[in-house]
Amino acid sequence: MTMQYQPSVATGLLTEAEVARILKCSVHKLRADRFYRRGVPYVKNGRCVRYRPEDVQRHIDNNVIMHGKIFTADASTARGVLGAPMHPSIGKEVGHHG
Repeated sequence: MTMQYQPSVATGLLTEAEVARILKCSVHKLRADRFYRRGVPYVKNGRCVRYRPEDVQRHIDNNVIMHGKIFTADASTARGVLGAPMHPSIGKEVGHHG
């Protein structure tokens, strides 16, 4: 009876350098994002920092900007260029005059 290789959960994790290449940013930016508690969620094991591919993809999907509007997974939180909330049914900024 032969045992089949079972990949560990950790084999699918990405390094800082891999995520930086995917996002086209520097490793320094990823480190700054972690320091300021923003950006892509990460996994830490001792001193090792890793990223789950699904978190990287979710981060990309949640930060798409089209036609001056920031689209998030929840349309009710969409914001316009100036940061004013977007009206969910008409897609126009609410509360900004000027």
